[in-house]
Amino acid sequence: MSSPTLRACGFVGLWCLIGATPSGAAEPIPWRTDYPAARKEAEAKKLPLLVVIGSQDCVYCRKLENHTFADPDIVAFVNAKFIPLKIDATKDPEFAKAMKVTIYPTSAIAGHDGKIYGYLSGYLPPDQFAENSKKALLTMPVPQPTVLAKVPVPVKPSIVVPTQSAREMLGLAKDAFHTERLGECLEWCERIRVNFADDAVAKDAELLAAKLKSDPEKLLLAAEQLDDRNAATYFALGETWLQKGKAKEAAACFDKVLKLAPNGKWAEAAGAKLTVLIREVPELKGMR
Repeated sequence: MSSPTLRACGFVGLWCLIGATPSGAAEPIPWRTDYPAARKEAEAKKLPLLVVIGSQDCVYCRKLENHTFADPDIVAFVNAKFIPLKIDATKDPEFAKAMKVTIYPTSAIAGHDGKIYGYLSGYLPPDQFAENSKKALLTMPVPQPTVLAKVPVPVKPSIVVPTQSAREMLGLAKDAFHTERLGECLEWCERIRVNFADDAVAKDAELLAAKLKSDPEKLLLAAEQLDDRNAATYFALGETWLQKGKAKEAAACFDKVLKLAPNGKWAEAAGAKLTVLIREVPELKGMR
């Protein structure tokens, strides 16, 4: 489901710390974190790439790691069929932007030449992940010599920006709707409206969005999901400003978290950090 290209990151380290490999999986997925090396390996072995793009504070990224990528059958499937690669959008936002990724996690199935053949957007349980991955693999041609220039390891890789049809996006929107990822559903519908206004599928997307918006409980859940995700992003940004010694900018981000999702899971941590900053930086005392 979602969007894609690739480079070195420390994303895998965080995900590995979050969840231990279950006893049923003898060999965990050996995630690569360097795009040029992974691309070179994929070309040498004539295997496709499985590219997972996420962020450090993404709840569904952790769920995908701890559940789907810990499933013994998925571990065996990924190890046999792909060169697996993880990209941390928190550390490499340019990559995520170039890939047009706005939903985390996003998994992309790419040929060894870098061409994208399918997207898996958001969290998917093991059976759905396997089904959608296999469908993408079936669309790949028999391996041919790469037509793209090889990327030297020292150079930042060129990005192959994929295209998605309106119908593919609508399928992602419907899946998000039925799995209660309603904020994501609205985003897909909006992308269809903006990018495929003249496509017949746009009407179906409009009806799906209208159905969601007509239900106050569903719309409230969608708003909360979007707010919580935005809050997570602002929290991560605040942490980044702190690391750079920018207390004022960090405080503004933590304050934004509290305003976006005062009852969300990030509120307590953001409030604690903001309290410390206000106590330690005199010019911030007017914030509360």
